[in-house]
Order: sequence, then structure tokens, then C-alpha cells
Amino acid sequence: MARAEQNEKAATVRTTSTSRGARTRSKSALVALTASALALAWAGVELAGAGGTVYAYGFFFTEFFAGVVALVSLSLTVMMGLLATDRLVLLIRHRVLLQSAHRATGILGVAGLVVHVITKISIGRAARPTPWCRSSGAGGSTSGWAPWPPS
Repeated sequence: MARAEQNEKAATVRTTSTSRGARTRSKSALVALTASALALAWAGVELAGAGGTVYAYGFFFTEFFAGVVALVSLSLTVMMGLLATDRLVLLIRHRVLLQSAHRATGILGVAGLVVHVITKISIGRAARPTPWCRSSGAGGSTSGWAPWPPS
């Protein structure tokens, strides 16, 4: 019993410094630093003379191509998902690689779709979604779809 305890690995201890004495930063501090740097860079571009023009061109580029990115990546997601199910031709490592590419393109496609919808709503080409529910007329008969809450 005593030998088993001696052969066990010692528990690791987290320290705030490296072996050379340099202090390590936490992940939350690095995320906050990165977000602050990006916000500062964005504010600098906006305050510059041509910043508004660059922002407008970037917005309209995004407004058009976010839908294309969403469509293409969601199509590729379906294709890679179907390919990843093949057990006869593909090796396991190829299937795992296709599964990870399937997940990545799925995330990219959904993000592109969200950006596309937000940009279309912000320029007024699409209305904000309103909840719709089945309305019932007198006597419990349904008269069709109507916006909720009723006006």
C-alpha cells in the first residue's frame, strides 16, 4: 500500500509565474485586452477622415455577401455531413476530418445567416419578425393567422 502511494504522480500546482519568473496572464485578462484593442482600433478608424466611407463600403459588402456565405457554407455543411457517413470508402481519420469540417462550416453558415438577417433588418429590406398565432372566430372556428397581440 505504501509503495502505491509513493509511485503516484504528484498533484500539479497552478502558479502565476513561469519557470523564468515572468508572470502569466489569465485567459479572461487576455480576452479583455484583445477586446479593448479591437474597440480602440475600430474607434480610430471611425474617427479618421475616411473611416465613415470605409465603414459604409464594408457594411454594404457585408449586406450583400453575408447571404452568399450563408448559402454556400450551409450547402457545404450538408454535403460534408453526407460524405462523413460513408463507411465503405473512407477511413476513420477521413470521417473524423469531414465531421470537424462539417461542424466548422455549419457554425460559419449560421453566423453568416445571422449577420445577413441583421443587415437586412437594419437597412429596412426585411421587417422585424412578429409572433403570429392562430386566431379563432366566434364559436371556436378558426379564421386564419393573425398577429399577436391582437390590435
